[in-house]
Amino acid sequence: MTQYRLQSSSFIHAPGMVRNARHMWTTGDERLAFEIMSSWEGLPGSVVLQYFKGEIEPEIDGDTVVFKTEIELDASKEPETDAVGV
Repeated sequence: MTQYRLQSSSFIHAPGMVRNARHMWTTGDERLAFEIMSSWEGLPGSVVLQYFKGEIEPEIDGDTVVFKTEIELDASKEPETDAVGV
């Protein structure tokens, strides 16, 4: 299982930002939601898409968001924003 941890900072509260991005995705602002989430260092776009599609749910650990996925990801095959229709 692969884990991706999104840490909060003094400027960004990770759990709130992740919830806000999902809301943006569901209300039609897919491109911006995808760009916000995929700009997080170390978080692959394919994991972002799994989250937005409801295939995975993050765990909240204080001010940290943890995504766990069973899928082994090949970074060379990551979707680009235009390739996923956003």
